[in-house]
Amino acid sequence: MISAQSYRQNSALRGSPRSLPKARQRTSNVNLAEHRVALVVGNSAYQSVPALANPVNDAKAIAAALRKVGFSEVREVYDANLTTFAKALKDFGDLDGEGPNSPFAEALSKYLTEPGLEIGLLFRKVRDAVYTRTGKQQEPFTYGSLPAQPFFFKQ
Repeated sequence: MISAQSYRQNSALRGSPRSLPKARQRTSNVNLAEHRVALVVGNSAYQSVPALANPVNDAKAIAAALRKVGFSEVREVYDANLTTFAKALKDFGDLDGEGPNSPFAEALSKYLTEPGLEIGLLFRKVRDAVYTRTGKQQEPFTYGSLPAQPFFFKQ
């Protein structure tokens, strides 16, 4: 599992880097990279199934790659139990937000309980809520592959 957030500091950096002149592209990429944080989780050891060979190694490779492309902070969690994983998520979420929860946790907890909300739409609504709440400064991204069959947390 990989979670990453990019923070945009001023409106000049909001456009696509391709739309900026070359000299400006380098500056924009550096400025954006200075404010990128990521949480990388690799679990190979589970209680009820044999250990998996790749997840920890994969997570270490991804963490290293994120550092190479300019992420200023990459938090790594390996073989976490539920308590450790929840704490890592909470600590990661505490990097932003002024209330008791980050804008992401606030939006996710709101939409997870909405009946009949398909998972793909749930994450798009979370993205929109965070983007609006933070004045277009944070834009969560969702990575993954979902099957064609709809999935609902709550019917």
